[in-house]
Amino acid sequence: MVDEFSNFARMPKVELRPADLRLLVEQTVALFRGIFAQVEFEAELAADLPASLQLDPEQMKRVLINIFDNAIEAMNKKGKIRVRAVFEKRQQQVSIEISDTGPGISVEDKTKLFLPYFSTKKKGTGLGLAIVNQIIREHNGSIRVENMQPTGARFTIQLPA
Repeated sequence: MVDEFSNFARMPKVELRPADLRLLVEQTVALFRGIFAQVEFEAELAADLPASLQLDPEQMKRVLINIFDNAIEAMNKKGKIRVRAVFEKRQQQVSIEISDTGPGISVEDKTKLFLPYFSTKKKGTGLGLAIVNQIIREHNGSIRVENMQPTGARFTIQLPA
């Protein structure tokens, strides 16, 4: 827990540079494929995604890994995680949706999910999604979570294009 707090307290500054979101998502999904035999990963990346976005690739991988880890745990290591990325031309932004087939998030937990030290896990520090939120904000983006019907949760990240 002390290590996690230290990491949170001295988060590296986000260094935006041209990066390929498609490649970043594909590489991160590839890290997880095959590790959990009963978790299926599906990536649906729109053909019109910009070839390059202003991102910090390492920090964005950290965001995806954290959300994937949480989804896998919520699904008890069996289910499906779907990553979908689209370019919203009118708003000039990219939207990344990460959904799972887990139980979803309770109404009372949803309001606290991105706060430091809030955790629903027995061994959790409560810093993972706080770090995710901070990274997304430093990318001038936003993140939100909602439940899906009949089950599951969906995180939506919006980043400027």
